[in-house]
Amino acid sequence: METINRQLGAVRRRLQWFRMLDGLRYGLLTGLAVTLLWLSASWLWPMEYGRVAAAICLVLCTAGGWLWGRLRRVSIILAAQTMDRPITGEERLDLMTTALAYEKLETFPAQLQREQAEEYGAAYVRDIKNRLPLPRRRKWWIPASLCFIAAIVLATVPNPMDQRIAQAREERTWVNAQKEELDKRIIELDRLNLEKAAKDPLAKEMNDLRQALEKSREPGQALKNVEETMKRLKEMSDKLELQQRERAEWLKQWNTHKLPGGLAKALKNKDAEELGKQMESFRKQLSGMTEEQRKALAEKLKDIAESAPKNDEEAKKLADALKKAAAAVSEGKQQDMEQALADLNETMLQNMKAADSTSGQVDTAAKLASALAKQGLGLAENMQASGLAVSDTWSMGGNAEQLASGSGAGAGEESSSAGPEGGSGQAPGEGAGLSAGNGSGSGSGSGGEGRGQGQGSGKGAGAGLGSGGRTLVTTPRDLKGGGNVKSDGGPTTGGNVQKGGKSPVFDGVSRPYEEVYSDYAAEAKESLKRSDLPQSLQSLVENYFTEIDPDS
Repeated sequence: METINRQLGAVRRRLQWFRMLDGLRYGLLTGLAVTLLWLSASWLWPMEYGRVAAAICLVLCTAGGWLWGRLRRVSIILAAQTMDRPITGEERLDLMTTALAYEKLETFPAQLQREQAEEYGAAYVRDIKNRLPLPRRRKWWIPASLCFIAAIVLATVPNPMDQRIAQAREERTWVNAQKEELDKRIIELDRLNLEKAAKDPLAKEMNDLRQALEKSREPGQALKNVEETMKRLKEMSDKLELQQRERAEWLKQWNTHKLPGGLAKALKNKDAEELGKQMESFRKQLSGMTEEQRKALAEKLKDIAESAPKNDEEAKKLADALKKAAAAVSEGKQQDMEQALADLNETMLQNMKAADSTSGQVDTAAKLASALAKQGLGLAENMQASGLAVSDTWSMGGNAEQLASGSGAGAGEESSSAGPEGGSGQAPGEGAGLSAGNGSGSGSGSGGEGRGQGQGSGKGAGAGLGSGGRTLVTTPRDLKGGGNVKSDGGPTTGGNVQKGGKSPVFDGVSRPYEEVYSDYAAEAKESLKRSDLPQSLQSLVENYFTEIDPDS
């Protein structure tokens, strides 16, 4: 039986090979059909990896068909039945099937039958290629060839959806660039030496934006997320800056009395050593006051406390400490006064530290908003170049452009607000009127064929060549003024009117003159690039900026 089993094994392997070839054919046909479906769908919808998916399906289906044939094992009974299948015209003997059926029987007839089966099997195996020829299924090549040719045509002919796929790939590149830029900002923020209370709100905004960009599928959504975060950071900066202004105004009220005035000066300068000296002086002078003087001082401290900014938690804490100090001073008990002044000193130190932290948060929030504006402008430009719509924030002269250039929106947003407080002269350039002293200004302009001139003078922080100090610059709260305006009455056809950027100074806020001058000069240069001025006006602009240059 060992010999018979080897003969049956040879037949089983050949039959197994036939099954694998059948599975390979079926898998190939199935794969070609699925490939055609993928390629056809890629002509209807933008499928970035349609061709790759089609090729993978073809390979997987073909391999799956082969594996299916490989796993369909041929039994030894089927091999014996196949060997017993007679050649046409011969009698069926069933030698191999009978030998398997009586393989454990040791009788003489059984042994004789096995010998006959062994001889038959040997002859069968020697002539196995003729007895078991390779199946010829010619018809399957026809659909396979047609499908293959159709797949080649669909895969090689230019597909209209390829342009949309390329656009989508480019848009993803834009969004990824936003993520990379944002990651840099997050790392820079993490390295900053800021108080945790000041850094955490900024970090939250940046991390929330990072998560939003991860979910963004289109550049429009990514740009919207950048815009919203940019605006929130700008609002945060403006709100905190307003608190700083209100705090500064409040500290000015302390100067109406000598004792709290010295404390206010130390708070304003954020000088802890000076605060200690002023507090010690406060104690000494308090000990020598009469009851009437103490009550007057207590009323002043109470008035100062009640005028504290309402939307500033740190100012409220300081106001509460002032009220307690006022009550202790009014009662005149030495121990209570000492404790109240000690608590006031501690609260002022905390307020000083909080003010310093707020200043860092203001600057950082403004810088982050400017950085987001810059990276968002790049995305907006790419989108506009591709015909995609963007919001007005990203248009020329919009909020984003002003933030990116460092001239964020403040008071006096219209470029036409360029006159002095009490005068009507307008300086060349796009920004609001900037100078730091009393003086007069004059300007002229032309539009089309008409030409007009106007002059005016006045005192105030106006645009023009001033003779006052150039340390701080403040925008006027209103633009009233007087002066005579003359017109030559010529025709006014043609001419261009262009709005400029927003004021680099907030309403009522002081900034260093050198910083304002650089912003102002940059806006004027951008304006000159966008329009042609007569030679006489160009000289006027040049002379104007030479006169107001802080280094001149």
